[in-house]
Amino acid sequence: MKLKLYSKLAVSSIIKNKPLFIPHILSGVIMTAVFFILYALSGSSAIEQLPAGGVALVVLLKYSAILIGFFSIPFLIYTNTTLFKNRAPEFGLYNVLGIGRIAMIPLLFLENLLTYGIVIFSGLFIGSLLFKLAETILIRIMKGDISYSLHLNLNAAAVTIVWYAFTFLILFLSDSIKLLKNSTVDLLRTSHFGDNPLKHPRLSTILGMLILACSYLASFWVGSRGESPTNHSLTCFNLTCGIIISTYLLFVTGSIYFCQKLQQNSEFYFTPKHFITISSLKHRMHRNGSGLASICILATFVLLTLTFSFAFYRGCSTMLNSHYPNDLSIVMQAKEDTSIDNSNAETIEKTLESHGLISQASSLLSATATSAYLTGIIDMSSNVYSQEFQNSRPKKFFPNNDDLVDIRVISLEDYNKLCKTDVTLDDNTVLIMSKSSGYTDKILSLIGCDGHTYAIKTTDTIPPLTELKYNNTYPEGSGIKECYVVVPDISSFLGTDVTGKTSYGYVTYYKEYDVSLSVSKEEQLSIGNAIVSDLEASIDHSSSELSCATRVEKSDKLSGLSGGLLFLAFIVSLIFILMASLIIYYKQISEGYEDSTQFDIMRKVGLSLNGIHSTVNFQLLLTFFSPIIISGLHLLFLTPILYRLLAFSIVCNKSIIIMTTILSFCTYSIIYFSVYKFTSNSYLKRIAGKSNS
Repeated sequence: MKLKLYSKLAVSSIIKNKPLFIPHILSGVIMTAVFFILYALSGSSAIEQLPAGGVALVVLLKYSAILIGFFSIPFLIYTNTTLFKNRAPEFGLYNVLGIGRIAMIPLLFLENLLTYGIVIFSGLFIGSLLFKLAETILIRIMKGDISYSLHLNLNAAAVTIVWYAFTFLILFLSDSIKLLKNSTVDLLRTSHFGDNPLKHPRLSTILGMLILACSYLASFWVGSRGESPTNHSLTCFNLTCGIIISTYLLFVTGSIYFCQKLQQNSEFYFTPKHFITISSLKHRMHRNGSGLASICILATFVLLTLTFSFAFYRGCSTMLNSHYPNDLSIVMQAKEDTSIDNSNAETIEKTLESHGLISQASSLLSATATSAYLTGIIDMSSNVYSQEFQNSRPKKFFPNNDDLVDIRVISLEDYNKLCKTDVTLDDNTVLIMSKSSGYTDKILSLIGCDGHTYAIKTTDTIPPLTELKYNNTYPEGSGIKECYVVVPDISSFLGTDVTGKTSYGYVTYYKEYDVSLSVSKEEQLSIGNAIVSDLEASIDHSSSELSCATRVEKSDKLSGLSGGLLFLAFIVSLIFILMASLIIYYKQISEGYEDSTQFDIMRKVGLSLNGIHSTVNFQLLLTFFSPIIISGLHLLFLTPILYRLLAFSIVCNKSIIIMTTILSFCTYSIIYFSVYKFTSNSYLKRIAGKSNS
C-alpha cells in the first residue's frame, strides 16, 4: 500500500515540477549519451586501426570519457541541489501534513530511481543511435576506411549503467542528508536562501585579488621560461587552482563588498534608480555568486579548449610546407662520437637508384649546434653546456632563452642549388637568415668555433630543408630562436668532422636526401613504404639514426590527429556549454518565482513598469555577462601557457593563435548570449506578468 502511495507521489511530483525536472533529466541524458559514445569509441577497433594516430586517439578518447564521467558527478549534484532547493517547501508541507522526514526518504528514493531509469534508458538509446554517426565522422576526419556494420558495445553500456547508478546513489544520499538535517521551518524557507557569504568580505576580496594576480604572474613566468609547460606541471596546477579559488572569492564576496561600498556613498546610493538597482544587485549576487563563478570557470575551460584545438588544427595545415617541403625526405643523423657513415650514404643512394629515383634526388650535408648570443653577437666558441656559462647567464624574474641561438649550418654550394640563387661569400663572411621576423637585423657579427670573427650578410630567402627540430637538443618551442648560417665550407668552418661534444657544445651532422615524386598520393605512400623497408634492412644503425617520410604520409597523420583532437574538443566544449546553460536556466527560473513577488510589491508602492524593466535588464546584463568578461580576462592571461603548449605541438605561428583566440571568444560569446536571451525572456515574462496583474 505504501509503495503504491509513494509511487503515485513520485510520479505526480515529477510531472508537476516539469520545469525543474526536465533540465535535470535532460542534463543526465546528455551526460550519459556522451559518456557512452566516448567510451564506446575508445573501444572501437575501427578507430584503433586508423593509420593516422589511431592508437593515440583511443587513449585520448578513454581519458575524455573518464573526464566526462567525473565532471558529470558535481554537475548533476548541482542540478539536483537546485532541484531540491526549489522543492524543499513541498517537503516541508508534507511534514506539516503529518508525513515524517524519515518517511519521505522512500519517496526520494523512488524519485531518484525513476529519474535514473529515464536518464539511463534515454541516454543509452540516444548514445547507441549517435555512436555510429560519431564513429563515421571521426574516421572520415582522420581519413580512414569507413565500415557501415552496426553493433552495440555491451562493455561501454555496462560501464555507463554502473557509473551513473553510482552517481544517482550519491544524489539520493545527498537529498536524504539535506532532508534529515533541515527542520520543517528550514525546508519551508530553503528556496529563499542564497549562498552563505564568507565573513570579512573586504579581506576575502583582497585575498581573491592577490591570488588572481599571483596566478596571472605565474602564467607569464611559465610562458616565458622557454620550456614546455609540462615541465612545470605543479606550477600550472597551482595557478589553475588559484584562478578557480580567486574567481569564487571575487564573485561570492567581492561583488557584495563592491555593492556595500556603493551603498556607503549616500549621494550616489539614495536615488530611486541607484537605490533599487544596487540593493537588488547585492541581493542577487548574494544568491548567485557561486553559480556565476561556476559559469565563469566553465566558460574559461571552453575558451581554452576551443582555442587550443582550433589553433592546432589550423596550424597543422599551414606548417606542413615549412616542416616537410619535399615529397620524400631521407635524413641520416650521425650518432654521438661518430662521423657521417659513408657506407650508409652509399646504401641510401643505391636504394634510391634501385627504385629509379636517383635522378630526382638531391643531397646535402648540414650541421646543427647551439650557441651563445649576446648583444648582437653569436658566439660559437662559448661552451653553452658548461657550468661557468650557466652561472654567467643573467638572472631574471621571468627567465628565457634569449641568450641562446640554434644554428643550422649548410654550405654555400647547397644553398645556391636549393634556393636557385647565385650568392657569393668570401672567407670572412657568412650568410644568415631566420624564420623569426626581424631577428637577423639585430645580429652584428658571428664568432666561429675557433674564435675567428665573421662579418654578416642577411637575406630573407630560407632554404627548403626538412625540419630537424625534433632531433635537436633545443627545439624551437623552447624559446630559442633558429638561424640558418651559410658558409663556404662546413668542415673548415666548424673545425671538426666528427659528431660529439666539443669545447663549444654539441655539433651534429646530417646527411639529407630530398626527392621529388611526380606521382599520385597512393603511389607516393607505396614508394615511401618500400624505401623505408629496404633501408631498415640494410642500414647500419650503430653509427647512424635514420628517418624517412613522405609529405603525403605526414600530411595524413597531422590532419588526422588534429581532426581527432578537434572532434574531442567539440564534444568536451559542448558539455561545458551545457553545464553553463543549465546553471543560467536554473538561476533564471528559480529567481523568477521569488522576484515576481518582490517586483509586484515595488509596483504597488509606486515603481513604474518601465522602471522595473530597466532595473531588471541592468541586473541581468551585469550579473550574467560578468562571467564571460572575466573568462575572457582569464583567457588573455593564460595565453602565454597556451602558446608554449602549441609551440611544443609544432604550431609556432602567433598570428594563428591570436586569430583562433579571438574566434573562440566571439563564438562562445554568441552562444552564451543566445542562451542568456532565451532564459531571460522567460524570466522577464514572469516578472511582467506578475507586475501587470
